[in-house]
Amino acid sequence: FLTSQQDAVARDGGWSLTGRKLFVSGSEAADHLFLNARVEGGPAFFGVTIDDTVSFPPIDETMGMRATRSRTIVFDGTPLPAARRCGPPSPDYANLITVGFAFISLGIAESALDELTASAHRAKGGAMLADQQWVKHETGMAWAQVTAALLMAERTAWLADEKNPEAMAAATETKMLANEVAKSTAALALRVGGGGAYLVRSPIQRIVRDAQAGALMAYSVPFSQEVVGAAVLASGA
Repeated sequence: FLTSQQDAVARDGGWSLTGRKLFVSGSEAADHLFLNARVEGGPAFFGVTIDDTVSFPPIDETMGMRATRSRTIVFDGTPLPAARRCGPPSPDYANLITVGFAFISLGIAESALDELTASAHRAKGGAMLADQQWVKHETGMAWAQVTAALLMAERTAWLADEKNPEAMAAATETKMLANEVAKSTAALALRVGGGGAYLVRSPIQRIVRDAQAGALMAYSVPFSQEVVGAAVLASGA
């Protein structure tokens, strides 16, 4: 989205776009889209109205996190009028997509905690896992990690509202942590849920799969780790 590799073709009054966009959450509900395509070798943003050149493959072809209905849009000669081309953002603008990414993983982590708690209170063999020491220990740490990541995400949003230049760096740090917390909390829910958590009817199996997606979305966790680690090490030089 931010560094499109999809070229728009020049036409009278602007350009047209043919291709697919992936990871577009809730797109079928929109009347208008904010779209980035490559024009003359560089990024260009356009306001696009949904028309008969835009279609949505069945939801079973979805990409990304199912909980957000993140799916594919197909463009077939969609017009991109020059009059609807947007100017570049101001230098102090914080990308709201990057700022908000962490909250998706945090929602998944909170769902994992809810299902973990429900599973732990179901009686198994006359006892409840909620009474087991290891479950208490690991649940306590998971809750603290989710809370810490949430506080980081709220701070990032505040920095963006204040147009603070540290907002984008904070967003990278926060996404990195929230992605990993979602994965570890979902894994704990799976352990507590046991064999039943693998069944299709269990919400835990979906949470575990959805938790993986955030870490793969740009910027991925490995890339974010490199960026954040380099910044920390440079600050001590």
